[in-house]
Amino acid sequence: MTRHHRLRRVVAILTLMGTVGQPVWAFDTFWHSAATGAATREFHFSADATNIVQFGNFSGPDFFGPLYEGMAKLEAALRGDNLKEFTTLRDYDTTRRYREIRRSAIFLHFDNLHGTLNRNWKFNHIFVNLLTNTQQTINTLYSDGRLNEGNKKMAILMTLGASLHVVQDFYSHSDWIHQDFSKFGLAPSRTPWGKLRAPTWFEVLQQSPDPNSWPIKVSSGIYPPPADESTGLKSLLGVPLTHTRFNHDNSELFYDGESQVGYHNFPPLLAQDSPQEHQLYAVNTAAVASIEWVRKLEEDPITKSSIDYAKDWNLRAYNPAMLKDLSASLAVTLFLSCAASKWDGAHPPKARANECRGVGIAADGSAAAGVSGGAVFLPAGPAIALSFYNEFWAIHIRFDILKSLILHFGDTTTGEYVFPDNRDGS
Repeated sequence: MTRHHRLRRVVAILTLMGTVGQPVWAFDTFWHSAATGAATREFHFSADATNIVQFGNFSGPDFFGPLYEGMAKLEAALRGDNLKEFTTLRDYDTTRRYREIRRSAIFLHFDNLHGTLNRNWKFNHIFVNLLTNTQQTINTLYSDGRLNEGNKKMAILMTLGASLHVVQDFYSHSDWIHQDFSKFGLAPSRTPWGKLRAPTWFEVLQQSPDPNSWPIKVSSGIYPPPADESTGLKSLLGVPLTHTRFNHDNSELFYDGESQVGYHNFPPLLAQDSPQEHQLYAVNTAAVASIEWVRKLEEDPITKSSIDYAKDWNLRAYNPAMLKDLSASLAVTLFLSCAASKWDGAHPPKARANECRGVGIAADGSAAAGVSGGAVFLPAGPAIALSFYNEFWAIHIRFDILKSLILHFGDTTTGEYVFPDNRDGS
């Protein structure tokens, strides 16, 4: 079977993956990458360290969340192996670690799981615990004398990336940017790069430290979604409580086969005037919040030392062979995102559509005609090495990063959020 024919086979598999009730996605991968890049530039990360943070941002929350169910079919198609035999050989598929990674990923998107994320203080509970968990996880890795430099730096950077994913998703999956912040005496401001953005969660919290007393009620879309929107489950702003209506995941605000612009007509940038500018308002808020997040993590001096230890890593000087694995990992990120129409939606702007065509995938997830392959996200040679067993993917298996991030707010046994005893009758 030629590579081109295998590619078409893989695309067909990935198309099916989008129809089998996968967990919801986050900001599309391009936008997560943009927000993450804003943070790594602000703190002067090296190119290699930035790429590892970017990979951690995708690989844990999104790959082990929405995409993992299709992994065996994907790799079996590329290898031409018997699917049953191949699945049996994946020894970690039935291990505790595999299950815990999958079950942890559902808590890393600020979705309103089963309708229980329904109070301001509960959002704050997640933010506070995520901050502490990220610091403790990074600090534990940094102080572990059994780890060599490579594993230690990979794990620190990927932990940072995964935690940034959660923070960024708050601004995509909630109605935060639709709120009237003049009620706090705050107003939209400009990013360092000149774009309009809303106040961040922590900026409002600093202004008004008790979320229970806020004059706004924040909501995110219920997942799994209600069977019928006519039940009247809506936010205080009148939007049906589903991920479909709430998310700012792509620049067209196009989701589930239709435009969602009508659910995003809130100032200061009404989506009816420009879906792209409204969505960028969310992205730019997430980008500033990402910078803020690293700054808050570094309030702990050990965490700051840990990040400083890893952020200027030069893989070519350390071990040039690792660059191949990193390049392949990032190429897979682009390939899978394009195949699932999650690089920037089903109708991406020309530049991002061209990036998908560069790996043989058209904007709608089909194989692009006449494409010979080759990654554009990072050079990966004449073909994309779709291996999920190199050293970067293995970090999640070895170190249980995702499980450590959800301590005290996610229960992998029940699939439910963990909140303290009732504070306000909820």
